[in-house]
Amino acid sequence: MKKLTTLETVSIILLVALLVLFTTVAKAEIAINSENDISGSWVLDKSSSTLDGPTVDRGETWIFSNGQLEKKGLLLARSGTYDVPPVPFKIESGKLLVSVVGRPGKFASFEMVDKDADAMVLHAKSEGFLFFQRQ
Repeated sequence: MKKLTTLETVSIILLVALLVLFTTVAKAEIAINSENDISGSWVLDKSSSTLDGPTVDRGETWIFSNGQLEKKGLLLARSGTYDVPPVPFKIESGKLLVSVVGRPGKFASFEMVDKDADAMVLHAKSEGFLFFQRQ
């Protein structure tokens, strides 16, 4: 087995560092400053485990109003769709925190990845990337 030279070792370390940097930069977070940044009715068009990977059609509606999130039209495999009763949400440290149903004091954390007047992308560890269109 060939022993690596110092130059080869440094080159490998720099290459790994650059890869880590580019993967981290790929998902830049946009701070959510207030409820006004997300208020209103949004259609969750699709979701994906990666920002630019294959997507799954969703079609549900998320309504953000007065500190409450209401989800409508969630798909069930056998019986069509259902609605989720409103749950509280809050904006904290630039993130959207949504109360987890049935788990008082627990919140799902969402980061905003992209936003314009008619679309936004949120990311959560548990849900992946969520692509919304304003309704």
